[in-house]
Amino acid sequence: MLVRQWDLLDLLVTANKTKSFSDLIDFNFCGGFPLPHNPCIVVKRLVPDKCRILDSARAPLWLCFENADPHSKDHVSVIFKGTDDLRQDMLALQVLKLMVTQWEMEHLDLRLTLYRTVALGPGMGMVEVVPDCVTIADIQKSMAKNNLTAAFKEDSIADWLGRKN
Repeated sequence: MLVRQWDLLDLLVTANKTKSFSDLIDFNFCGGFPLPHNPCIVVKRLVPDKCRILDSARAPLWLCFENADPHSKDHVSVIFKGTDDLRQDMLALQVLKLMVTQWEMEHLDLRLTLYRTVALGPGMGMVEVVPDCVTIADIQKSMAKNNLTAAFKEDSIADWLGRKN
């Protein structure tokens, strides 16, 4: 299994460099393959028409897999970052998890959804996609109204939160 995960990682690095999913389509998932960020999630195959390259300076890959669980109709989506060091992300999420645990002990529900992330090597890793989430980039774009400087405005996120809550 580890050798197959290594093979998949090699293909992901190549796909990240070439910006092409063609080599990943032929990867043999053998009916079930655990993803590195969460071994409890087993996937059957890549869904190429739902994969894309994200609009970001480092152009990470949005990957969509068919879930091997016969009772789940949902696809499994992850982001592969081939040029980002995710160790700081992992540490920040661990601290947040501790904070959420403390808040729950005080009966405070801040409705945070923590996601999984794993560093897979120097400058690469995999991040779980939270279904139906809105990213900071999405918020900044929606608040921009064709204004390229919205990402630099301090009140974009506060304005969005005010409108939604």
